[in-house]
Amino acid sequence: MSDNILTKNSKETGTCYNKNFESTLDGFYLQFKDTFFFSFLIQFILVALMYNNVGNGHYWKILFYSSLTGLMAALIENISVAYICVESRSDNNGIVVPFLINEIFWIVTEYSIPYLNLIKMKAISNGKYATIIKYTIYGLFVPFSVMRFLIGFTRMRKGYLNDRSIEIYHGVAFGVMGISDILCTASILYFINNYNRRVTLNPSLFMQYVQHSSYTILIAVDIVSVLLSLLYIFVNIINGNGVILTKNSVLPFHSFKSVFLLILSVDACLFKYGTNTNTCNNNISSVHSEVISSKNYNNLGSNEALSAKNSNVKSSKICYA
Repeated sequence: MSDNILTKNSKETGTCYNKNFESTLDGFYLQFKDTFFFSFLIQFILVALMYNNVGNGHYWKILFYSSLTGLMAALIENISVAYICVESRSDNNGIVVPFLINEIFWIVTEYSIPYLNLIKMKAISNGKYATIIKYTIYGLFVPFSVMRFLIGFTRMRKGYLNDRSIEIYHGVAFGVMGISDILCTASILYFINNYNRRVTLNPSLFMQYVQHSSYTILIAVDIVSVLLSLLYIFVNIINGNGVILTKNSVLPFHSFKSVFLLILSVDACLFKYGTNTNTCNNNISSVHSEVISSKNYNNLGSNEALSAKNSNVKSSKICYA
């Protein structure tokens, strides 16, 4: 079926097929069955909880506001679908302006991932190479935004969510993100390697975190972004009728990508927990050492001994509260 006869009611467009809603509100309720919609809602709730309780600093603010824009994008898209898929509007195939406006939120949400990785890189990098990578990531934002604009414009003009051209735009946009993620990851690994050459004993806690935690996260982000881009292009240009690589083969990777912000938030939360735990353990060990190694400990008066014990107990309560 060619693109010029596709409508919002066509199965291929994934918009109103088998969705004859009685009203916009009823349609909105039913859209909660959409896994992507629900994942953005849950992601925002969990990120907001973590941000409110443990988050602070620029990195956490980006996580919070990006998850918020993701929720806004999901709301606008699904409310729009609920509206145009009402049974009484089934023959109305006009333009859908919110599909274009919605891209502002998708751009902010999706490109926040490379920006968050750039923040990680800045924490351990400096010099000319770091500056080049930074401006390269900023530069890649332009083609990414152009692709997202084309997605929104095409959706608005045609009045539905998907067709071959839209999927290709998606593939290119994900490819740009994949390139930016790979650049950040390669740079982080490069700077960590340089750091390890200079410091072999007692590396900083942040560096331990990057080495033991972010390696896995960064590589996972890269793999998903690259595979998602390649699959989008392959199944829409080369062959979408394969036995294994069907047009739906992109969905597992797309689903995983939709909760990247939640994954990064949990990773940051675990880092903060690990930092606090290690700091507390060090403080408690220090208190024990000071008390036990004191030459005059056995000669302390009762008040002084009690004060030392109370100090030890107080430290324990602070750390494990």
